[in-house]
Amino acid sequence: MITKMSHATVWVKNQQEALEFYRDKLGFEVDTDAMIGDDYRWLTMRIKGQPGFEIILMEPKPGYILDEESAAQLKSLMEKGVLGAGVFEADDIYKTYEELKAQGVEFKGPPTTQSWGTATVMKDNSGTGSASARNIPRNTTSRGLISVIAFDPAGATRGCFAGITTAGGNSS
Repeated sequence: MITKMSHATVWVKNQQEALEFYRDKLGFEVDTDAMIGDDYRWLTMRIKGQPGFEIILMEPKPGYILDEESAAQLKSLMEKGVLGAGVFEADDIYKTYEELKAQGVEFKGPPTTQSWGTATVMKDNSGTGSASARNIPRNTTSRGLISVIAFDPAGATRGCFAGITTAGGNSS
């Protein structure tokens, strides 16, 4: 029986640059950084204080996992800005937004409140981004999620891969 999800992949243009972004700007920790053979780097990061779930920072290149055609297709999708990467939760979305912005992280705009929660869109250094949202009454908390969405090269939002928690605990 499957008991939990332990890893999720974020496709990146350059693993070392992505490591530095997620570690130095977002405050993640390196969990595993190991070479498998001569040309495959297994690089995972985790949020401090959250053991048991790792984000795999993976370059779409042929070799250990991908063939030439699949690697080229993934690179093309990344260049178009149509790959999203997930959702990150923040205790205080407004404070987190200000802290990350001060670290040089790019956002589409400040957090905004919708009927379903509060959200913002963050862009990582590979063109993948992140939005914040949480369905908690507007006047009780500023908790939020930072979910990863894709940007096109001109910076326009193209698509979103985000599980937004609803009042009933469902995801959409």
